[in-house]
Amino acid sequence: MLQIQLTTSGLLLWNHFSLTEECRTHVARALDELEAAQLTGTAFEMQLKVWLGSTTMFTRGLLDETVEGLRQALEIAMKLDDVEYKLRCLRAIGLHELFTGHHVDGLASLQAFAAVAAASDQSAIPESESHVAIAELFLGRLPSARRRLEQLRTDDVQHAQSAPRLRYQSNRSVDVACVLSQVQWLNGSPDTAREMAKDAIDRARATNHHLSLSTALSYACPVFYWSGDYDACAIYLDMLRQEALRHGFDVRRPVAMFYQAALACTKDDAGTDVVDDLERAIDVFHATGHLARMPFYLATQAEFLAKFGQTRRAEGLLVTALDCAETQREMWCMPELLRIKALFRKDAGRADEAEALLARSIAIARETGALSWQL
Repeated sequence: MLQIQLTTSGLLLWNHFSLTEECRTHVARALDELEAAQLTGTAFEMQLKVWLGSTTMFTRGLLDETVEGLRQALEIAMKLDDVEYKLRCLRAIGLHELFTGHHVDGLASLQAFAAVAAASDQSAIPESESHVAIAELFLGRLPSARRRLEQLRTDDVQHAQSAPRLRYQSNRSVDVACVLSQVQWLNGSPDTAREMAKDAIDRARATNHHLSLSTALSYACPVFYWSGDYDACAIYLDMLRQEALRHGFDVRRPVAMFYQAALACTKDDAGTDVVDDLERAIDVFHATGHLARMPFYLATQAEFLAKFGQTRRAEGLLVTALDCAETQREMWCMPELLRIKALFRKDAGRADEAEALLARSIAIARETGALSWQL
């Protein structure tokens, strides 16, 4: 009983100091004591399962048992009518669904989070807005995502000295800047996006909160890669690798692995072995259950395979990427996938098909607001 009480008392402190893996370890041990202490079905179980799920998804990965534990915690929160933990559960479930590629389900969970916030705790509305924007990013609803995020940025400036930004697991101002940087790049504002990504990193470093910093870096690396600023991308990749290794953020490792391999593939003297490094990174994404952005990862690998003459394998992988994008509804990158498919058709001497695919790519880019893929 004492271990359980001490653990639940320390949850917010572990979060404040970003001791995510340490928190996960202690919470897992406390959960093992619940049945003997006759505390199953209580607020203690609810708290411990929420924090186990929230810490595990950023350290060990997106496990099926994690989201099941979160759903059990939500049932207890509903029974106890505990608003704070209803919010925590719905937020964590929504993020788990987004990270595992279930973007429509994730949006629904985060909209439920927003509804509870609006009805019972309006101080949580900014958090719900920023998380809904993440879902909109994946689903290709970029104008809506940008409006939400820019309004949150404005509100942060106006109320800079108000409520603390670390209610949940990462700094809200950092999260907003992270997501906004990718939305801005996709919208066709690469210079603005790079500045926003730098701002997110600077904010995270100022807080000395390591999970927030790893989040900022994991969002920034793609922005600099997409922008062709490979030197800056390499610097931030090195920082991300160090943060992931030092603090046990296993789910960040494949991000660093993938973009490091992608940078290597862009070099003129690159050998075919660097494409294998891309595949190894994708395997780690699968191993950790992190399937968000998988269509883009697969399509990038396919394009580099074609560059190194492995055309048949590249075409098969691109089919997988397109199927994945359709299944996960990842419209944010669909124009790029179609551009790559058009390139393959053009190289195969099928110019008419390539032209039709490019026209479709441009149309989707305009529809979603992903104008950078059109440029």
